[in-house]
Amino acid sequence: MRLKALLSAWFLFLIITISYAQTSVNQKAVKMYRDGVGKLYTVAQKDSIRDLGYPISTSGNGTTIGDTTFIDFKIMPQKSDFVLKYENKELPSFSLKTLDGKIIDLNSLKGKVVMVNFWSTTCNPCIFEMPELNKLKEMYKDVVFLAPAPENPTKIKKLLTKHPFEFLILPNAQELFDKWGIESYPINFFVDKEGIIRVVKEGTPILNERDEKGQVQIALIQSYAPILDYLTKQE
Repeated sequence: MRLKALLSAWFLFLIITISYAQTSVNQKAVKMYRDGVGKLYTVAQKDSIRDLGYPISTSGNGTTIGDTTFIDFKIMPQKSDFVLKYENKELPSFSLKTLDGKIIDLNSLKGKVVMVNFWSTTCNPCIFEMPELNKLKEMYKDVVFLAPAPENPTKIKKLLTKHPFEFLILPNAQELFDKWGIESYPINFFVDKEGIIRVVKEGTPILNERDEKGQVQIALIQSYAPILDYLTKQE
């Protein structure tokens, strides 16, 4: 009986020790979050997405490889009626001229990935994000970047002397804005090679944390680059 009790106590001690060791390993594992296309996010990046108001759905406890645990998750955007109206629909027909008189229409965009940035010279957030938009354009040479605005060329050119904007700017677009229901800025359409609007983004994405000077930090490239990566890689 005494031997049996000793063996039982030893077996219980062994189980506790193994469980503690496994728990310790799991606690030391670095967590990474993986979305549906395989892009990895740190815990801080995942939290920033959540803090911007996007519901996040995680799947299971993840898979541990070495000292890293990979947890699958989905970003569940909160979509407005405007977004639902246009996402996964064909880009409506239009025809506008650039500042130098070149005509841009659906025929000129066939087979190309397109980003359409609806903006205005009266929109401070639009102007604030221009440097980041210029960086984005530099990153994707094969994407067509359009920027329709309701103002006339004279007013737009005056603003551009202080705030360079490298997109193909389409002035005098008020009729288009009215027809498509563009009532606030900025709004961005991301269009695939088949001419389908795959993603609509309203407003300027920002980071949850401010910089060392207390200024708001834009999360534009972090938000838009994965979309363009996905669209440009599609056949």
